[in-house]
Amino acid sequence: MNEEQTAGKGPSLKAKIFCVMLTLGAAVVFFLLGNWQMGIHKDLKNNCTAQITGTVVNESKGRLYTRSGPEYRYLTGKYWRHIEVESDGTFTLTSIYANRGSEHEGDPVVIHYDPDEPDKYYIGDHADYYKTAGSFAYGASVFMIAVTVFLIIILNRRRSPKAKDKDRHICFNTPYGRFVFCNGVEQGYETESRLSFGEGQSKDITLFFETDAPAPSPDANYSDLVDERLGDGVTDYDIMKLSQQLSLLEAIKPGKCWRRLEKELPKAERTVRELRKLIADYFLFRPDYITENATEQQLIDGTEPIYINARRNGDMEYGFCSEDGIDAEPLYVLLKPDGTRELHYGSYALTGSNEEITDTI
Repeated sequence: MNEEQTAGKGPSLKAKIFCVMLTLGAAVVFFLLGNWQMGIHKDLKNNCTAQITGTVVNESKGRLYTRSGPEYRYLTGKYWRHIEVESDGTFTLTSIYANRGSEHEGDPVVIHYDPDEPDKYYIGDHADYYKTAGSFAYGASVFMIAVTVFLIIILNRRRSPKAKDKDRHICFNTPYGRFVFCNGVEQGYETESRLSFGEGQSKDITLFFETDAPAPSPDANYSDLVDERLGDGVTDYDIMKLSQQLSLLEAIKPGKCWRRLEKELPKAERTVRELRKLIADYFLFRPDYITENATEQQLIDGTEPIYINARRNGDMEYGFCSEDGIDAEPLYVLLKPDGTRELHYGSYALTGSNEEITDTI
């Protein structure tokens, strides 16, 4: 029932919001990362005003980078160099181990340090690495903001007339909602409506009623038909008005099925409560289909309505699903014109096949 209605639709509102929030969040993360790196650069440049000379005495590789301490501050990889420092009485480290750089074995290295906090230092031009990383992060933040703006424009742009045509529907407006015509295996009108079915329990369920007779051609594109006869320019087609102008649409005009559904809806909540209990009582004595030791109330609470369908043959169909307790899908009840309640359910839990079982309740 939903396939015809939802085909061709664009992203949902939740999907649009998620995409925008994802790119905007990335922009914020990159901006904060840039601030952090620029802060380190500024701190080192402003405070490390004293300098001392060291010499690269060895270049090697290994798991030395796993060690900790101020002398290993700039050691993050397995390729490293050992720098011996000429003490000036203030800088206390005599050896430094750092990643390999432009200076090699035997070359002098300038070490900048904070005279008030000698363990705070940087080697050569290493402070500029933080500035480069910060600039890159700022650039990435600007790029993600641009992507966010682009997404907002693309996701909210006005669609072309051709795109609008795909979203047009033949509809029927009622106090219970806007029913949209579905031209599939079942021809009829569908909407979503909230239904209370127990103490403090309610949910949106599908309401569907078949047209009184099949349309002349199951493959007919009624939206194109209306455009051809009356021209375009509207988003939704009101079937009650259109059927007065185009006799070919008379077959899909709401009739007896809608009137039966309209008559049924005021008592639907009571009917659902009754059927939930009847279904629970039916399966309570069929242990192959229910959770072990499940009580009647547990089966009732676990069974929820999902749709109500008014059929051409006079049946009212109530569809259910069991979130917890009953293993039988599909699961629905037919209210026959003679008052009979006919339960239909899948036999997979018992037979391992998808055969449908029918019984009276």
